[in-house]
Amino acid sequence: MSDLVQRFGLKTVLSVGGMCAVGVTAWIIYYFTDDSDDDEFKRHKTSRNVVIKVEVNKENIGMIIGRNGSNLKYIEKQTDTRINVDDENDENSTIRTLTIRGSSDSVQNAESLVYSQINNQPVIEVKEIFIPTSAVGRVIGKVGTSIKEIIKKSNAKVEVDSNRTDSVRSETTKVTIRGTVEQISTAVELINKKVEEYQEVKAK
Repeated sequence: MSDLVQRFGLKTVLSVGGMCAVGVTAWIIYYFTDDSDDDEFKRHKTSRNVVIKVEVNKENIGMIIGRNGSNLKYIEKQTDTRINVDDENDENSTIRTLTIRGSSDSVQNAESLVYSQINNQPVIEVKEIFIPTSAVGRVIGKVGTSIKEIIKKSNAKVEVDSNRTDSVRSETTKVTIRGTVEQISTAVELINKKVEEYQEVKAK
């Protein structure tokens, strides 16, 4: 048991043994807390595999899953594990739970990779800029083609304010951009280019 405590860094170890009879599997349940995140995990270990439940902040779950589950599949492939995202039973909860199955080493590698990706993800910032309201149509484009192109090229989220409540049409319109510093910079550059194109056409 001391070897297990040393290996897994467990703070509290509870052992639950089944009946000592043929065909009965003994389960050992480990509870431990990761000092870096103060998240509790429950480990169920059998003679064949290990199951770990890892709690992840809801804001990070999209990044862990990836587009069409691509990142989750990558983690599974790299660590030879199976990972499921538990159903969201409470919409108000800020936590989502990952269930990781595999060998002892595999699930630990998957767990480490999950937290590594969370800790190394770029910082997302928000920037607001104001553009001439008359140029909004040029920035958005027909059926949104221009703004979709800006989003695709910059990888930033771009939202043009359409909820102005003032009765008189404002001369400027707010554009909110979310992303990394580099993504925001690229988006601003592309938006300014569209505004300049509009002004050049207007000046003719």
